[in-house]
Amino acid sequence: MALFPVTRSIPRAAPANGWWARSRASTTLAVILSAGVLLVLAFAGPLVLLGALIVGAVVVAVVARPKIGLYLAVLSVPVQDTVKASGLTATQAAFVLLMGAWMVGLLLRGSRWDWLSDANLWRFALFYAVILASARVAGDVRLTLSDAFRWGEALVIFTIARDVLRTRRDWAALLACCCVGAAGEAFIGSVQSKLGLGNASFAVAAGLSRAFGTFGRPNSYAGYLEMTFPLALAGTFWAVPRMAEAFRAWQATMRGPLAAERHAARALWGRILAASGLFITVAFLLTGIILSFSRGAWLGTVAAVLVMMLLAGRRMARATGVVIVVAVLVLALGGASVLPDVLAKRLTSVTDNLIVTSIDDTPITDDNFAVKERTAYWFGGLQMFRDNPLTGVGLGNYGPNYDARYYSAPFLISQVHAHNYYIHIAAETGVFGLLAYLFLIGGIIRTGVVASRACTDNFARAVAIGATGVVVAVAVHNFFEDLHVLSLGVHLGAVWGVLAAIHARYRYPTARTRSHAHGQIPLDRHYALPR
Repeated sequence: MALFPVTRSIPRAAPANGWWARSRASTTLAVILSAGVLLVLAFAGPLVLLGALIVGAVVVAVVARPKIGLYLAVLSVPVQDTVKASGLTATQAAFVLLMGAWMVGLLLRGSRWDWLSDANLWRFALFYAVILASARVAGDVRLTLSDAFRWGEALVIFTIARDVLRTRRDWAALLACCCVGAAGEAFIGSVQSKLGLGNASFAVAAGLSRAFGTFGRPNSYAGYLEMTFPLALAGTFWAVPRMAEAFRAWQATMRGPLAAERHAARALWGRILAASGLFITVAFLLTGIILSFSRGAWLGTVAAVLVMMLLAGRRMARATGVVIVVAVLVLALGGASVLPDVLAKRLTSVTDNLIVTSIDDTPITDDNFAVKERTAYWFGGLQMFRDNPLTGVGLGNYGPNYDARYYSAPFLISQVHAHNYYIHIAAETGVFGLLAYLFLIGGIIRTGVVASRACTDNFARAVAIGATGVVVAVAVHNFFEDLHVLSLGVHLGAVWGVLAAIHARYRYPTARTRSHAHGQIPLDRHYALPR
């Protein structure tokens, strides 16, 4: 036993005076906002005043509760390019507001978690430092700063999510925001596909187009849906049994007091709405991913589901092995022929992306054009890495270097990235950047595995399994695409953050019990909070 054991007292409960009195930041901001409203009243019309009041209310809410800003940032990802103001996208505006509110709260209340104990934060910071170091060899520093901002945005979102998403209610709210945004995007993409609204290169059959949503590209659109589908699927498997339990509880109260029956009925309707919403979201997302005709997204989704089955328990793990064997046998015996011709043709062409031998001797056709183009970008990135193995060509500088030196005829102009993020990051930041990225992704996956096994709460376990599926889906899809574009890092950073928060709360169940037995709490204060 230590001579001077380290203990921390349980934080005092917040005074029950309402959220307004609990936040000094809200009070200060309210005074500033009132002065601004008076100025607007003096010089502006009613529409401007209404807009100012709405914006002011949002600002006050975010400063009082930074998690609200996080939810808004996640919801804004699908509309980031369609809603703009003063040169800022909706996601960038939400990010700036969130970061400012969180920093104000951090100055006033201090940190509520042990920064030094979070290995994922250090992995992320290490990766960010490595990619920033590549700026010294970059030919165009502006491109480096643009990519550095996107990764910095993801790092900040991860840190904030890790800090503010502390209870089951917080995790459920984030899941709801992810599902609302992704379901709306999937609906838009499905309508586009059915009406054939894509350009000529997106056409897959007469009157049928690849879905692309508000992102403009099918692969980015499918990647965004992948970042929610595993979460929604895991949530559905959690919600359906709870709905059955609530139904049985309601039946048990039918002959009892009326108040108990009404309470059970309300609980039942809540469970029905949650299960129905999640089930509809899963159906929408699966339809959107299929209609994107993104082979990388299909592979990523299948890999995510298989990993989630492995994490769900021994029975599901055995079922996973059976599913894999059956799927391989069916495909080997020509099972793809039972699918519609459009899907079967796209599915059987997946292996074409893995064949790179004799690529120069194969003539370009309509069927292999995409494969040839992608392979050219791969070879260009590999040559950049071969010539610059330690430093790379600089973050964000793959495109200019490919166009100037590493192109392959007839693909003389790149699409900015190598269509394989592992090759892309190696080409831009060298071997150290690639290793740091693999170290980060591997650490996040390990966090998900540990969290899914350690959770004592079924909902937290479902979220952890779903978030791990998201990481796996993105990791697999990144073999054929770059999903760290636009502001997808905001969504992905939030998922990583909630996974780290769940891991931090449930990783030491024995230590938690032992500490509480001695009247103490663990160093991570998450354990003192309600679920």
